[in-house]
Amino acid sequence: MKKIRSLLKNLSIHYRLLWSYSLTFLFVLSLAGLVIYSVARTTIEKNIENELKNSTQTILNMVKTAINASIRNHLRAIAENNKDIITDLYNKANKGLMSFQEASKRAKQILLSQSIGKRGYIYCINREGIIQVHPKKELVGTDLSKNNFIEIQKIKKVGYLEYDWANPGEKIKRAKALYMTYFTPWDWIISVSSYRDEFQELLSTEDFKQNILSITFGKTGYSYIMDSNGRLVIHPELTGTNIYNSKDKNGRMFIKKICEQKNGKIIYPWKNPGELKAREKLVVFNYVPELDWIVASSSYLEEFYHPLVTIAYSIGVTLFIMVILMIPITWLITSMLTKPLQVMISLFETGAQSGFVRPLDVKWGGEMGEVVKNYNRFVGTLETTRQQLEKSRDELEHRVAKRTAQLTEALGELEALFNNSQIGIMVLKGGRFLHKGNQRLADIFGYNTPAQMQGFSMMDLHLSEERFHEFGNNYFDKLINKKMLQIEYQLKRKDGTSVWCMISGKALDSKIPADLNEGVVWIIDDISSKKHNELERERLLFDLQKALSEVKQLSGLLPICSYCKKIRDDKGYWTQIESYIHAHSEAEFSHGICQDCAKKYYPDMDIYED
Repeated sequence: MKKIRSLLKNLSIHYRLLWSYSLTFLFVLSLAGLVIYSVARTTIEKNIENELKNSTQTILNMVKTAINASIRNHLRAIAENNKDIITDLYNKANKGLMSFQEASKRAKQILLSQSIGKRGYIYCINREGIIQVHPKKELVGTDLSKNNFIEIQKIKKVGYLEYDWANPGEKIKRAKALYMTYFTPWDWIISVSSYRDEFQELLSTEDFKQNILSITFGKTGYSYIMDSNGRLVIHPELTGTNIYNSKDKNGRMFIKKICEQKNGKIIYPWKNPGELKAREKLVVFNYVPELDWIVASSSYLEEFYHPLVTIAYSIGVTLFIMVILMIPITWLITSMLTKPLQVMISLFETGAQSGFVRPLDVKWGGEMGEVVKNYNRFVGTLETTRQQLEKSRDELEHRVAKRTAQLTEALGELEALFNNSQIGIMVLKGGRFLHKGNQRLADIFGYNTPAQMQGFSMMDLHLSEERFHEFGNNYFDKLINKKMLQIEYQLKRKDGTSVWCMISGKALDSKIPADLNEGVVWIIDDISSKKHNELERERLLFDLQKALSEVKQLSGLLPICSYCKKIRDDKGYWTQIESYIHAHSEAEFSHGICQDCAKKYYPDMDIYED
């Protein structure tokens, strides 16, 4: 190697470039051909595997879609049928054919008498997440809101839901599904639930069998479905056959391995009847736990590698032609390079101010030595520029860090103001759902922390669903015009009592009309005391005005007879005292007799007994 390098250094630039360029060109072409072949092979392998994976996933999705449709439709039919039964009982109670208590009791009996699959059942909760009906009587009245799926039920009330659940004493959660519908008069969310793996009998393979069998790969590749015991559920020729004990050319029980592994891929040698030798076959498979099915796609690898033969021949022919053409082309190119070399040296001297990265330590003679000398001067200039750039970068990083600290401090102050404000603040997003609130907001509505209200629908803070929609139509929807709204309105605390609030709202979206789903900020103040005082003042004022309107006053001197006690009116007539007072006031008289007069005028009667 050293002799070759020494020889090249002593050659003229013309021959040095010729041999260096020729050898490099030949090496690059050979390496490029090898890379192209390797990349093509890798790409084909990936395409094979991806195609099989995609087909397997397509079949898996097809099966899962059929499962979901069967489960959903079955549970929905049961839920809606039971709602119709409960509605009928409620209507009979409304007509007086039975009491509401009896209607509710019979509805519960009907719901609890039904089983869904092997272990499924029907239960009911209200809008607060409290169990109203359940097969286990000890759970009735229990709040299940701590479970995520119950929170979703409280919000949606109607629809399909999937979740994982482990009964008391079970360590492993299993997939479960429910369909719910809402019976408004009794505030019952009727929920029909069952484990998903109990719905295998609802699924018909005829719904998707032809679609699966129509999927092919290459000339002989196909897809199939079998259960974990090796029984073929869908296969082009062997449907219903158990192949669990099948062995490949090497004696390996590859079907057993697939059944045990359930997800993944496997390559095995397989020889069909009539063939001379075994060929490698690739199988990609996935598992459907609800049905205990394994979905698989398989194909022979050689059917996909056939294009590689064409690629290898093409690379070989191309390499041979390039070698034939390389020598004269290289000679021509090197001849063209040596002539402008002196021009290049002068250009390097002029461009030394622009610089490069590192100086060269190779010491060649002749023209190349001049190139190296000017190149190193070029690098020196670049180093100076680099140092200046680093200094500027350090100054910029310092300013960025300072500005970041200022912004962090300002953000902390804003967060502190939000959390410690003496006025409730809430931010709504996504259609009147609480995105964020402060501690004062939680205090106003009777919650311990703002986190307890996170994700609330604003319906939970209104006195009724009707008032919720009324507020939305009359006030909330008007915020799209970017106007600030301020009203006094009654809302509902956690314990169900009402609270008078001063509400101010504004949309966060800067566009007009504003997109209210982007966010609305509400400022809420508790004005219950103020409102109570106003109402009390109005009541007292009303009572005073009413009393004043009913009172008639007697004033001035009243001429009265000292013997018979008659009073002279303004016209000079003498009238009995009770007639006069009755005419000039609202007073009424009832007549009786005092003890002295009773003794005087009725001495023989004991009107008053001692």
